[in-house]
Amino acid sequence: MRRFLLLAFSTVALAQVKMDDVGRANLPALTLGIGDLVAVSVYDAPELTRTVRVEPDGTIRLPFLGSFKVVGQTAAQVQAAIGKQMSDRKLGPANQVTVSVMRGR
Repeated sequence: MRRFLLLAFSTVALAQVKMDDVGRANLPALTLGIGDLVAVSVYDAPELTRTVRVEPDGTIRLPFLGSFKVVGQTAAQVQAAIGKQMSDRKLGPANQVTVSVMRGR
């Protein structure tokens, strides 16, 4: 009986999470700050894949790509900027970049 109640409560709680039009949870977008760790993963390019810390000047630096101003931006915005730079420099398609943020402050 206890398991049934737990399962029923969990189902109701999950149903209450608002979903956007593509099925992701509608959570507030977190922006990057100084000291955060940013994991940049580039498919099939280990030389571009790394974890970097946001510098006091609000930037991250990546080999072959340069500096990116990231303070106040979301992971998706940083991912788009890095992907565009890769594409502009003909280092690969923009959709091969994934950016994850770990709070470090």
